[in-house]
Amino acid sequence: MVTGIISAGTFLLGPSWLSRALLVAAAAGLAVLSAALALRLIIFRSSVAASIQAPERVFVFFTIMAGIDVPGVWLAAAGHLLATAILAGLAAAVRLVLTYGVPACCSPGSATRSSAAPTAPGCCGWSAPGPSRSQARGASVTGGLRCAALRRCQ
Repeated sequence: MVTGIISAGTFLLGPSWLSRALLVAAAAGLAVLSAALALRLIIFRSSVAASIQAPERVFVFFTIMAGIDVPGVWLAAAGHLLATAILAGLAAAVRLVLTYGVPACCSPGSATRSSAAPTAPGCCGWSAPGPSRSQARGASVTGGLRCAALRRCQ
């Protein structure tokens, strides 16, 4: 992702050859990441299911969405609107699956819930302490949030 971000910045401010080279590196990295994820889904399906159900690991999957969006920014700036729209649609689909599909598959009584699911209290083990006093006063909330869809499972 960082390579793509630097590529987009270089497109605006620096030499175009460097920007293109960094874009190619970012696209190659995205291809390798996507292929590795596809292989992991095929070979280690139960491990992926456990990762999706573990709140401390599920957010790693959002890197796929960001990795798709970053080259899209460069392509948009370069005027390649069709490629940008395709990447944006793909990233939106990934986000929808992660935002709505994962909590739905983890809801109690779901037929797709893995036997490797965590046994901690809450939906799929998704539980966190309530907000601290500083969080209740409007301070930054990190680590103590639960998705609204998951909150109803408890």
